[in-house]
Amino acid sequence: MLNRFHRLKRIVFVLAGVTTILISTIYFYAWYRQNEAYRAWTECCDPVDSIPARFPKRKSNTSTLKLEELASKLGVELAPRNILHRSRPSMAQETLFAEIKGPLYDFVVTKLERPDDYVDAPPKELSAFIVLHSKEISDLRKHILSNETPEWDLDLEVEPDAIPIPNLIGHTRLQMILTLDILEKTRKGENKEALETLETSWRIIQGLRNRPELICQTIAAEISRYPIGVIRKMKDVPLDWQTRFSENDYEKSISTAMEADVWYFMHLANHSDTRKVFKAPTAYMPWIIVRPYMRLSAADYADKTRQALLDLGKQDLCALDEKTFLRTYRLAWWNRDLSNSHVWLAWERLSRLQLEMEFTRIILHLKSFVSTNGTWPTKLLSTNSSVCSSARWIYQISPDSLSVSLNNGFQPQVGKGTLLSLTYTIYYNNPIQR
Repeated sequence: MLNRFHRLKRIVFVLAGVTTILISTIYFYAWYRQNEAYRAWTECCDPVDSIPARFPKRKSNTSTLKLEELASKLGVELAPRNILHRSRPSMAQETLFAEIKGPLYDFVVTKLERPDDYVDAPPKELSAFIVLHSKEISDLRKHILSNETPEWDLDLEVEPDAIPIPNLIGHTRLQMILTLDILEKTRKGENKEALETLETSWRIIQGLRNRPELICQTIAAEISRYPIGVIRKMKDVPLDWQTRFSENDYEKSISTAMEADVWYFMHLANHSDTRKVFKAPTAYMPWIIVRPYMRLSAADYADKTRQALLDLGKQDLCALDEKTFLRTYRLAWWNRDLSNSHVWLAWERLSRLQLEMEFTRIILHLKSFVSTNGTWPTKLLSTNSSVCSSARWIYQISPDSLSVSLNNGFQPQVGKGTLLSLTYTIYYNNPIQR
């Protein structure tokens, strides 16, 4: 009996030793892989561990707090939902906006997608909303134009549920309201006020562009279509707007956000209670291997994201394909907690936006030429797109109009959601409403 006990004891000790060695090896390998991922990022891009210093914790500035208050009167909530004691719409204000939300989206999108300057009167409920809230919109415009750019709370070192992300749905709704206001003022010939609202729209979007979160960059690219689309229909647009759209390095903003994403996942793997942050499959794992698993997952995500960033910068933006991207940069089969589909979404939005901005600059240039010379160019040659190497802008002059489009109806593979037209016609002596 005693010998059997000693043998069992030795077996237990051996198993314990083997288990300890195995777990130590897993921990060491996970640590090694994470450090290798850090090193690889440092060699190709900005050091990932510099993200906290580049984007330190901050509170919303006073301009932001006032903007939230003014937007709430329009039925729009801009404040982060996980921060208490901020301005939010009342139930009555939310109800009033809810009644026009559908017609507002349909009208604004339809007008922005229309490939000419024509703007008709909005539905009665939208006209009533603009009239009812003319003071609130005017106050909001004056506030933004006379104060610093809004900057919302920022803290990257908290768990996902606590990140103070601005209300991005609210941002989209506010941009639609401002776009409606611009369309109405343009239709009525109130060009100065329309330009002021355009400037307001652009400055508010800058508040999102100055953030490192990939979701904020994605939404900023999406809602930038509102000012970039509506300016095509405006009159007497100053020349500097032809370059304003280029004042941001959009690819740099997206790549920085990708770096921040990588840093954040590594930070969570090293410092958070990963069993609370990541629900599955870590919720079913023994606690002792959860952390190395998450370190390996973060390293896998970092490697695939780094390679995607390097490759995407070399490719024709209009030739990008979602299926090819997700297949090429697919995460390891065992990496079930993370996904890089949002990386594709951000780059896809950026690619389409750059093409639309290029087209808007062409339209503004042609309108400026007419305004300066009093006539259309007698001859225009097709030009290569600076965004899509496989595309050319084709000009067609007729007795009463000038049309611009991509060659042979070329359609880039990138682009979902609200899309601005890549064909546009400008009519001679064309009033805003024909």
